[in-house]
Amino acid sequence: MRSPARLRGPCLLGICLGVASAMAPRVADARCDSNAALHACVNADSLWLPARRGSFLTLTNAETLAPGDVAFGSSASLSSKPIVLRVPSPGSHLEVPAVDKALHVSLSASVGVATDWELAVIVPLTLYQSGAGVAPYLSSEADALPRTALRDPRLGATYALLARDLEDQGDGFALAAHLDLSLPLGNADAFASEPGPVLSPTVTADFRSGPLLVGAEAGARLRTPTRFANTRLGPQAVLALGAGVDVLRETLSLAVEAFALPVLASQPSGGTLVPAEWMVTARTVPFADGAWAASLGGGTAIPLTEGAITASAWRAVLSIQYNTPP
Repeated sequence: MRSPARLRGPCLLGICLGVASAMAPRVADARCDSNAALHACVNADSLWLPARRGSFLTLTNAETLAPGDVAFGSSASLSSKPIVLRVPSPGSHLEVPAVDKALHVSLSASVGVATDWELAVIVPLTLYQSGAGVAPYLSSEADALPRTALRDPRLGATYALLARDLEDQGDGFALAAHLDLSLPLGNADAFASEPGPVLSPTVTADFRSGPLLVGAEAGARLRTPTRFANTRLGPQAVLALGAGVDVLRETLSLAVEAFALPVLASQPSGGTLVPAEWMVTARTVPFADGAWAASLGGGTAIPLTEGAITASAWRAVLSIQYNTPP
């Protein structure tokens, strides 16, 4: 007979998928025309928070759950001006936020399905957003920006390529490969969805020595190219770095993290488009059994290129996670 721990994870994964399906748009023609000059079928949230956080908030965990173990997570992200349109005006450009402020939340579940293998599901939602949307540039009859929205849910799989040596007090290298699939089920008129699925293979590595930890992630997001205003979105590289220190062993850790998403599609202007952000984060594991963890972070955009849409002017993130106790 299977243990309750082995049953809870798959059951929760099924429940989360059911929630995503129930909230998905029912009308087929609600999908956007990605060739239109302006449309709202763009995912304004470039930060894909991982289903299960490790020592870093934005980098995917380089370690996997033990078979039968589960993890549940909830996060909230408040961001400013991720989508800004530059409107020509006499002598200069007028910047109009299509999405001004946005509060996103996500629910996630992960389960260890076999040795070194982990599966996950993430259901993100927009609880509130403000901004002009694209209606002022289309027609007086165009819909205003929806205040709430279902975002594209994601499925994920992780395989531990190199597990940390547990006999070495948790020091050493850890290396894992990830594959995420974003499903185009979100609201296509709310900057919450994409024209099609997005496949994201990445590799995460980290190294711990005593209280010090460094991590890096590299990969890609493979998506359908999309024209938006004077930019062209499409496949992106994924690059992330993090460095942290345990201030009070595992009770309190501090880190600095940054990520960049260079767009690999050529731009109409001939330049490049690189959304990027950095963040200072704090993580605490308040109880001795290590089951609960909370992370708090805040940061701003990194101005690598001008007008890098989906890079928030500033962002604050709160994450709470439960893992099966070791």
